[in-house]
Amino acid sequence: MKSTTKYSYKLRPGYGSKELLLDIDCKGFPDALQNDLLKIIEDANFTVIGVRDLWVNDQLLFECKSKNGTITITRDIWDLFFVTGNDNQRDIMRLDKLFSENPLFDKLDVDFSEYK
Repeated sequence: MKSTTKYSYKLRPGYGSKELLLDIDCKGFPDALQNDLLKIIEDANFTVIGVRDLWVNDQLLFECKSKNGTITITRDIWDLFFVTGNDNQRDIMRLDKLFSENPLFDKLDVDFSEYK
């Protein structure tokens, strides 16, 4: 049986932080991941309140808002994707649950000590 997983992700702390973030591997499909993420965000009742193209750093930042606060989705020059909580861990945990239930995503185990 063929796997439907397109992406893998980690729920992990930021380096030197206790705040959790989502670190997503696009598996070579960055535009598809960006579209899939924005669809999940929309379905989870987030509103995209701003998109910034930081051309100096070659990054895209999507600022999204929910009733719990804001999150930021970052896509960098190497097509690495991160979702950070902006003091909003509730939505990071909510998105972790949505990703873990979605057949497009495979959650990887993480050793939190690697991020100290």
